[in-house]
Amino acid sequence: MNLNFNFFNIIIFAGIVQGFLFSIVVLTSKAFKDRANKYLALTIISLSLNNLYYWLIDIGLETQYEEVNLFYLPWHLLFPITFYMYVYEYVSDKIKKHILWFLITPFLASSVTHILINIFRNPTENYPFWVEIFYISEEYLAFIIALSVGFLAYKKLKIAKNRNPKINIKWLNILLRSGLILCLIWVVIYSLATKFSLGGLKLYYPIWLGISIMFYWIGYRGLYQFKLAKDRKAISELLKEISSNENPQRLNNRNAEEYTEEHPIFRKFKDLVEKEHIYRNQDITLDSLAKKLKTNRSTLSGLINQVSGQKFTDYINEYRVEEAKTLLTNPDFDKYKISAIGYEVGFNHVSTFYSVFKKYTGVTPTKFKETKNISQKPHL
Repeated sequence: MNLNFNFFNIIIFAGIVQGFLFSIVVLTSKAFKDRANKYLALTIISLSLNNLYYWLIDIGLETQYEEVNLFYLPWHLLFPITFYMYVYEYVSDKIKKHILWFLITPFLASSVTHILINIFRNPTENYPFWVEIFYISEEYLAFIIALSVGFLAYKKLKIAKNRNPKINIKWLNILLRSGLILCLIWVVIYSLATKFSLGGLKLYYPIWLGISIMFYWIGYRGLYQFKLAKDRKAISELLKEISSNENPQRLNNRNAEEYTEEHPIFRKFKDLVEKEHIYRNQDITLDSLAKKLKTNRSTLSGLINQVSGQKFTDYINEYRVEEAKTLLTNPDFDKYKISAIGYEVGFNHVSTFYSVFKKYTGVTPTKFKETKNISQKPHL
């Protein structure tokens, strides 16, 4: 048996194996039992199966064993759909059944056609003209589906962001743009290969590698972001519950006597911070607060500085850090990511959370949590 191995198809095969292992872990692990993660795993599996078939052709196995074709299904019609389903679940929405069936029908119909062709075709004869047309049409249909689903996913993410500003869709938008570029390269290469009868699969190596990298990255990134989003949602619910049960007071327990300024604007500002926890809003700015309080930026900034001796940003960050310290030492929040806590108390970047936290406490959130956990353990 003479098989054709080279550096690129070895790398591609490594990616295929990685995709299968990743998907098995996600589908069998209790830690990833959410439906969104299942769709993510199905996306990786369908992509891996697609690459596996073409890899078998590339190394020459298909020419020696015609039976390889019997196991082929048009996976490139499926993985854009499963990814779209992941996007729906990621933004906590449910796709309607009739839409799902509509989207998956091309894959099912094409799969049946492939199976019938491979069962009844005479291996010694060339494909009939209509079969060639079917295969070409299928490739362009796959491109159209990937493009359409990508556009629908983009719109879905945009709507979700407007509905819930806390949701992180930036990484998905980057992924969609990368996918669009790969789709355009794919259709151009396929069109040129068809028009000029260019043979060999080496033309598609860049696309295979690009898609593999993109979707294996989305696998790991997707799991992390989904877990982070779930943690933030759970933390938000816990904070609401805590807020409803606590007396309105400053988190760092400063005495009211420290506040001698009775200006009505500052009192309203203080209520927004301490009672409504407005510092948890990542997009809060001095200008937006001034507008909300029906004053101007300079007046509000001057009041904050006069009463607290701090700049607006430092004043807000102090509340964020104090609440983060409270959550990091609360056993109810132990199962959530530290980064999720940082986002939920109002920081918009993990790096900012760590640097500001260290500025106020002298240690990172991770070190702070470890130290507190050790000090809270009973001594024998």
